[in-house]
Amino acid sequence: MREEGKPMSEEWKPMSKEGKRCTIGCHPGQTLTKYYPLLFVCGPETGYHWKPNTPPANMPKCVDSVRPGEVKIENRVTYKVDGQVSEAEKQVIKDDALNEQKNLKCVKFNVCTHNVDISVNPMVSVKRSVENELTVTSTATLQSESLQDEEYYDFLIDFELDANERLNHSKNGDLNITIGGKMYEVSEVALGADMVCPEDLVPLGSSCGNCPVGTYMKDRECHDCEIGQYHPEEAQLSCLSCAEGLTTMYTSSTQMMDCVDEESVEYDTSG
Repeated sequence: MREEGKPMSEEWKPMSKEGKRCTIGCHPGQTLTKYYPLLFVCGPETGYHWKPNTPPANMPKCVDSVRPGEVKIENRVTYKVDGQVSEAEKQVIKDDALNEQKNLKCVKFNVCTHNVDISVNPMVSVKRSVENELTVTSTATLQSESLQDEEYYDFLIDFELDANERLNHSKNGDLNITIGGKMYEVSEVALGADMVCPEDLVPLGSSCGNCPVGTYMKDRECHDCEIGQYHPEEAQLSCLSCAEGLTTMYTSSTQMMDCVDEESVEYDTSG
C-alpha cells in the first residue's frame, strides 16, 4: 500500500523501450504545491530513479489540505480610447460586464457575490491628442464553507474556463467595444485569484495547507530548499544548510543524509 504523504501515479506511458514516465497526484484531502513538476520519468537515462522532467528536484510531497474560506477571482480588462469617456459610455460598458458575469455558474446558482468597477486614467499621446485608459475590473467572490467538495471544484473549473475564454477573445480582438462610433481597444487583460486561508496555512493550488518537508514559507508561498539545503519538517520559515564540504543532489531535500560530498556530485543541466 502507498505510504500516506507520497504521490500516487495517475497515468503511465512508455518513455522508451526501457523507461517509463508518469503523471502524479495526491489522494483526496491532500495536495501538492504548485512548484513541483507533475511529470516524472524513470529509466536508463535517470539511473532507474524517479526524477522530474525539469532540472534537479526531489519527488514532491503530498500534504493535508483544506478548502479556503473564500476565493476571490478578479478579471481586469484595460481599454485605450481616443477622446473623453462619458458617464453614459461607462454605464454601457459596466452593464455589459455585469451581464457577462451572469454566465458564471456560481452566479447562476446564487452562491457567490459579483461586482464590476470602472476606472478611467487620462493620458496624453505624442500627438498631444487626448487618450484615455479605461479599466474594467470584474470580481466574483465564492464562499466555500457551505459547498460540497464536488461543487466547490466545479465552480473553480468554471472560473478557469471563463478566464481562458476571456484571454482567447482578447487575442482575437473580440473584447473590443464600439460605442457610438468610438472604438475601445483592449490593451491588457489581467487575471488573478486570491484565497483566504487559515492564518497558519498557505494557498496551494486550489486548497490551503502547510508547506511540506523540503520547503520553506515566504510571503504566503512555498519555496524549495535550494541545493545544499534541506529540512525534515513541514511549515518552516527557512531551510537547514549542509555541513561545510557537503551539498545535496537536488532541491527540496528533506534529510541530513541527503547531504553528500560536493566533489561526488555531477548535476545534469541538459533538462
